[in-house]
Amino acid sequence: MRASPRQRKALGRLSGSLLLGCALTAAAPVSLHASLREFESWQVEATEQDDENTLDALMRDYPLDWNRAWARTPSGFRTSMGCVTTELWDYKREIKARAGLGRWLEARYDQLRDRGLGSDFDDPVLSLWLHLPARPRGAAGAGMSGLSFLPRLWGVGFRPAFEKAVMAFEFAAATAPDTVPHLGVRVSFEDVWNSQFRARSSVGDDRVLYLSNPVEYEAFGRIPYTGRGELEVRFKRLTPSSREVRSSIGTPEGDRVVDLEGWRLQLHSALDLGPGWSVVLDARRRSARTAEAPLGAASLVVAERRSRQEEVVFPTLIRQLGPQARARVGVQWRRGAESGLRDPGGAAARMEFESRELTGVATFSRYWRSGAGLEIGVLRDDIRVHRVGDFGGEGTRFGTRSENRGMLGLEWRGERVWIRVVEGIEFDHEPYPVVLRHDKTAVLVQFAF
Repeated sequence: MRASPRQRKALGRLSGSLLLGCALTAAAPVSLHASLREFESWQVEATEQDDENTLDALMRDYPLDWNRAWARTPSGFRTSMGCVTTELWDYKREIKARAGLGRWLEARYDQLRDRGLGSDFDDPVLSLWLHLPARPRGAAGAGMSGLSFLPRLWGVGFRPAFEKAVMAFEFAAATAPDTVPHLGVRVSFEDVWNSQFRARSSVGDDRVLYLSNPVEYEAFGRIPYTGRGELEVRFKRLTPSSREVRSSIGTPEGDRVVDLEGWRLQLHSALDLGPGWSVVLDARRRSARTAEAPLGAASLVVAERRSRQEEVVFPTLIRQLGPQARARVGVQWRRGAESGLRDPGGAAARMEFESRELTGVATFSRYWRSGAGLEIGVLRDDIRVHRVGDFGGEGTRFGTRSENRGMLGLEWRGERVWIRVVEGIEFDHEPYPVVLRHDKTAVLVQFAF
């Protein structure tokens, strides 16, 4: 990640050329995890676990130049973790490894473990990729500037699991990384083993039989524009699935049918505005629908339907203040909504939840040739919550509120290892004891093999 003073100086800059590198210069079409697990564990009310969880998440975010270095690292490990409450600790970890198998073949291993607010999955992907040589200029199938728009990367992936019922197989194709635009597609057959051996399918203590198996489709594109920026788009669609869950207790009271479907759209854009100025935009939207119904009149399972949506827009303006210092100002808008209908024995109950959050962050950072770095900043969020009904105490009810916090980040960037510790500083009066203004801590580590 840092092999010379010149590289250290370059990493301290966020000029236009660096920002273009931040736009996922080496993204692969095979995702690190499957949407089936993501949507199953997704909770819209996750930010209600604590009154400042939105600020906590921003402190745990990887800085832009960390993402740039990670995209260009063939093999490495990184983790982001931090306080959620006095009882909970959020953490994510990523592992990736690449190894060439001759001239045209490459083996890859990717793993993302996400255990935190509104998510709980661990999905490793082992894949094999075929790299076909690009056709010369003027050859059949060659595109603009001699670059081929036909797929040059072909991959097959496998997601292992202890329970065979949740394994998956993936197939992907993409144009060469230097193709303009760079495009890719992927198809994942989720829980495919389940449909082949129904008599032995199980997840945990329950027996799961798929009535219709889920399939995940993904399209990916990285497109330059105006000669000074780059846009990346990624869309994923999880087809509707239905599974029959037989309770392990041996009686029909817990038997049920569970349906699930969802989709997710992500955008990332980086643009050089001129000498010393640049802007980065991140946005996403996702939606999921679930339904659960009993398998028999005697079942104790309550029929339930839920719909979840989330929208996030996060623009950041960056000003370069010399070769190794910069300032940034960002505003994140987030809307999370969930609605559902529960029917406990004929008495239908409706639940609605909506949270609208506007969060601002302003920081100044400085880096030195020794590898040390310092970042100071302030954060503020305004959250408006609307709630009707209740499905049984999901999360602490903090409601509409505003929160303020300072932050102090210390970094050290070695030859292969980067370490970042961020301390939150409480600016508000809290009804509970606050020791030395301490208000959460985040720890980030990233290194190359």
